[in-house]
Amino acid sequence: MTLTSNKNLISRTLATRMMACIEEYEAIKRKESKQFKTVMEFCNFHKFIL
Repeated sequence: MTLTSNKNLISRTLATRMMACIEEYEAIKRKESKQFKTVMEFCNFHKFIL
């Protein structure tokens, strides 16, 4: 694997994870999340700083 393909893989992986976070955030706001009740709980779990 070359450096460029490693960067592309990392970029795709990060994009996928970020999209999952956005989808979970939206589910929390709609009160449809099965894992989190609040955005603060979600952020603490993922160690996001508010």
